[in-house]
Amino acid sequence: MTLRDSSKPVRLAMIGLATVALVGFLAILSPFHLLPSSAPPIIHVIMALGIMPLIMGAMIYFTPVLTRTRMPSWPMLSVPMVALMTGIMATSSLVWRRDLLFIPAVLAISATGAMLAWMWRRTRTMLGRPHPGQYWYLGALVCLL
Repeated sequence: MTLRDSSKPVRLAMIGLATVALVGFLAILSPFHLLPSSAPPIIHVIMALGIMPLIMGAMIYFTPVLTRTRMPSWPMLSVPMVALMTGIMATSSLVWRRDLLFIPAVLAISATGAMLAWMWRRTRTMLGRPHPGQYWYLGALVCLL
């Protein structure tokens, strides 16, 4: 399997995340005026449904490049999808059932922690020094936690 073949699942996941982000953004804009007055601000919805899954997907895509290691396995590729699902659950909880907000919060913290651990292992086990951008990714995940 060549490097080009091994990156295909990552590219497909990123295309899927970008599509979901765009559809979600357009979907939330059209009926936003119909949501209850206690609805979360639109910025939070856009962050939870689109931006965070895309950022996590990009980090997973570029970590092998920055650390000069192999592409991630499928469990790590599912982390952006978990982020997307927790964003959907968090947005739903903020609109309808705020008492259930802890469930997506725990899932989001778990997914972010798993990704941080994976990236840290990749950084520590590579030969040579990683690209400085890798430390920025690690710091961003620590701040997200």
